[in-house]
Amino acid sequence: MKYCITILIIVISVLSGRSQTKWEVFTEIIEHEYYIFKGLIDEKYPIKMYLTQSGFCGEGNNNRFKAKQLKGWYYYESQKKKLPIIGSMKYDNTDYFIKLFVPQDYLDTLNSQTCSLENYSEVFFSNNCCTIEEFEWKMNNSNQSFPVTIEIEHDFSYGSEVYIGVELRGMKMGKINLPEFDGYKFWEIKVLASKEINNEFYAIIDFHAYSNPASGGSGYCGSGVEAFRGYFHINNSFEIEKKEIIQFHSCYKNIFREVEFDPDFPEKGITVKK
Repeated sequence: MKYCITILIIVISVLSGRSQTKWEVFTEIIEHEYYIFKGLIDEKYPIKMYLTQSGFCGEGNNNRFKAKQLKGWYYYESQKKKLPIIGSMKYDNTDYFIKLFVPQDYLDTLNSQTCSLENYSEVFFSNNCCTIEEFEWKMNNSNQSFPVTIEIEHDFSYGSEVYIGVELRGMKMGKINLPEFDGYKFWEIKVLASKEINNEFYAIIDFHAYSNPASGGSGYCGSGVEAFRGYFHINNSFEIEKKEIIQFHSCYKNIFREVEFDPDFPEKGITVKK
């Protein structure tokens, strides 16, 4: 009798666990705001370099006319010991330079006006417009410099990739790219409502992107927003069965409208308010 009761409890627990499976619709942003270079110093010494933007430097009140401030590292392929780098880059019709310093002290920072560093051990530099594939390299207090040839393995881009999918008990299923959003830089993606019906999933999601991320918040639409609302039906194979995306706010396109949905019934989709 005790054996039968134990089996019954186990069966009930399993069935209850299935009916209460933890799931949620997830979103993911993959950004590309970094450079990866590989190259040769003096045609002899292979190196690899990683750089990302850390701000702006230079004269003027508008970030559009300033240089990109950079940070990262480089190493010799033979050693793979990462050496820190801080520096700057600017390329426009009137001014072009690249200055990448290996600081003597990791607490050293760039001069915010000159974009330079006095206490450095090595420097990569270029004043040749308009290529990023040729540097010079030299040690501090040395008058001799050596050529550096660079190949871009990953180019800097403000654009990002957006993915959605379903997460079941901590495992991400069917990670799906949304190519409509390639090239946008998103600062917020929010799932507003979601529901599971017969192992199929429905979600309403808002997407907020910068109108002009390269501006640093200055100039036309520098602080503008491009906003979208999407309806997604994900089937039991974790593929998108149906989707609809409506832009409801745009600085560039002068769009300002309301997109409605029922939070209790996301499966009904979205509509533009009349």
